[in-house]
Amino acid sequence: MANFDFFHEVPVAVLHAQYTDMRNCLQENFLPWFDLIKKQGVGRIEADFTSLESLLESHGQTYETWTKNANCNRYQDMPCFEKTRVVLRDGLSPDYVHANFVSGYKRPNAYILTQ
Repeated sequence: MANFDFFHEVPVAVLHAQYTDMRNCLQENFLPWFDLIKKQGVGRIEADFTSLESLLESHGQTYETWTKNANCNRYQDMPCFEKTRVVLRDGLSPDYVHANFVSGYKRPNAYILTQ
């Protein structure tokens, strides 16, 4: 069984593993994390979320456009990443909306997350 120190390691493990069966993926990754949250409480998720910012740079995540468009962001603690941001192509300015493409199970850019 996998052992995760941070909540964000669960989706990373899921994305990088080659699972042929989603059930195996859930059993090896999500369920151990869920048990940890049941033991340590929701505060664990909040602490992990706060710690993610320090990891962004080391993973090549930048968010210049998000910073430049601060007045368009509902939440100031949820950056919109340059690498995966949705760029509006309607010819109007600005081309910014707080939204990022997110890959799904074996499907790149399967979803869009937005505020």
